[in-house]
Formats: sequence, structure tokens, C-alpha cells
Amino acid sequence: MSQSETDKVKAAIGDYRQFKFKFVQFVKNFEEYLSEEKLLEIQLKKSSNNILRLNVFDSPVLVKFSLVFTAEDTLLGKVEFEKLDEFDVSKREQIYSLFFNKLGNILESFLQFMTE
Repeated sequence: MSQSETDKVKAAIGDYRQFKFKFVQFVKNFEEYLSEEKLLEIQLKKSSNNILRLNVFDSPVLVKFSLVFTAEDTLLGKVEFEKLDEFDVSKREQIYSLFFNKLGNILESFLQFMTE
């Protein structure tokens, strides 16, 4: 591994906590929103460090957090929404992905680029 790759990995490890904190904030805000609005169509099943399990209109949905590098070597947080098959947990259908920077800002243009 070259020095620049090693530096990139070290920076990613250092930034991981910031990104994960933003995801944890997202989960907490979502939990509060669900409890306040009493949305019966969405049920929180489980939340942990980097996942959130929901039932949306009686369908299981998994929300996952991860990190990705852009082509310009910028680190971004990624939140993926996957619909799970109720009968075969190994089958998943990606519904949506969003990307955010260290400040927690969702990157609309990057999102459009990644989905085309």
C-alpha cells in the first residue's frame, strides 16, 4: 500500500466517527418524528450502530449506513434503503440511496450522478 493510500485510509478512519454520528442523529430524529406524528404506516423494528429496520406499509425495509469515496477521493456518508423479501431475507431490492458530507448536508447533485 502506497503512502497516499495509507494516508487516505487514516483520514477515513478519523472521519468515520463524524459520519457515524450524523447517521445516529438521523436515526434519533427519525424515531422522534415517528413518535410525535404517530405514523401507523411506518413502524420502527430495530436500530443499532449502522442499521435501522422498519416496516413500511407492512413491508420490511432496511436502512444501512456506510462510507464511500468519490472519484475525487472525497469521503461521503451513504445511507441505503433496501426492501427486504419477507420470505427470503437474502433477497433485497434497493429502493433509494442518499449521500451526505461531514457536515450532514445531503448532496443532491452527487445523488443524481450516482443514480443515473
